[in-house]
Amino acid sequence: MKLKPKMMLGIGIPLVLAFLIMGIAIYSMASSALRESTSASLEEMSQHYAHEIDSVVRANVAVVDSVGKIWEGALPVGEDMQAEINSLAKSDGMLSFYFCLPDWTYAASNTMRDGWDPRTRDWYKSAVAADGKTVVSEAYMASSSGKPVITISRAVKKNGEILGVIGANISLDTVADLLKDVKVGETGTLYVLGSSSEYIYHHGHSVEEKMTEVDGGSSKELVKRMMSGKVETIEDQFRGVDRFFAVSPIRSTGWTMVVSIPQKEAFEDVAHMSYMLAGICVLTLLILLAITYCFLGSATTPIARLSALAERIAGGDLSMQIPASARTDEIGILHNNNAKMLAAMRDMVADTGKAADQVSSSSEELTTSANQTAQASQSAAESVVSIAE
Repeated sequence: MKLKPKMMLGIGIPLVLAFLIMGIAIYSMASSALRESTSASLEEMSQHYAHEIDSVVRANVAVVDSVGKIWEGALPVGEDMQAEINSLAKSDGMLSFYFCLPDWTYAASNTMRDGWDPRTRDWYKSAVAADGKTVVSEAYMASSSGKPVITISRAVKKNGEILGVIGANISLDTVADLLKDVKVGETGTLYVLGSSSEYIYHHGHSVEEKMTEVDGGSSKELVKRMMSGKVETIEDQFRGVDRFFAVSPIRSTGWTMVVSIPQKEAFEDVAHMSYMLAGICVLTLLILLAITYCFLGSATTPIARLSALAERIAGGDLSMQIPASARTDEIGILHNNNAKMLAAMRDMVADTGKAADQVSSSSEELTTSANQTAQASQSAAESVVSIAE
């Protein structure tokens, strides 16, 4: 392999690896940051609406508790009782208000069905057992209105004797009004679970359904984690989709506020960013490789030319001319040194030729002298012979 491809591989491979590692690191950091941001955003939304619902319930609890304390001091009767009950029933979010006596008679803001006995109701029993504390019932369908409600109840006592039980039905439509227009991303959902995982609010389920029972009970473990009483974000799968679940407890009721969004939707920005990052990395890498290619070309092309000249010189061809280079780097120095070397070799060959010519000339002179000497010797010999005869 020639020098240029070797250098391209030697530089290109580390560059590719560096950009790959950098891209993975940036993607990982962006994913982690977005995960934390999504978690914080969903938890903030969950806490906000949990607080809104809690405030509505606590306000009605305060009303019932205040009335109970007042009536323990002076219990109204007859028309005064009915007037106060009718007035209290007009409070925000309140569907009905009633006061139930131990003999099962009662005064109510609306007409109850025949045979209705409040003493058989869980909210009545809980209030009696709570020893003067105000209690909030689980959600249920009210028989009088057919609407989902909770009942806030409190026993009214005097000298340890139960005078009656206050009950206030709070419509869950109040919760729905708070949440129905809330949008969570493009496909996210927001709902409220009761203490038994019943749907206090959900756009597709009623209060008579429980999340632990939908889809054959496949979500029991998820619901258990949701109802831990902590503000947290849970990552889990629901109906085959990986989702974020931000949960916040609603303290006054034992409910749980849930804000959920698919992870795919949450990470769309990261996916988009990763595509942009990949494009930028590829473009930058190509630019760097092009610059490297040009740089290597400026270094290897002169070397290749000098190599070809050296090959011709090695073959005995000293006829070419190497012009001086204006470059001041190592390549320019090598180029000029090769030009000097060629000029020196050409001069050396010329000097050698002159010396050879001189040697040849001297040799010819010596040959002529030798011939003349031989002829003289022969003439002398012939003269001697002649004299001898």
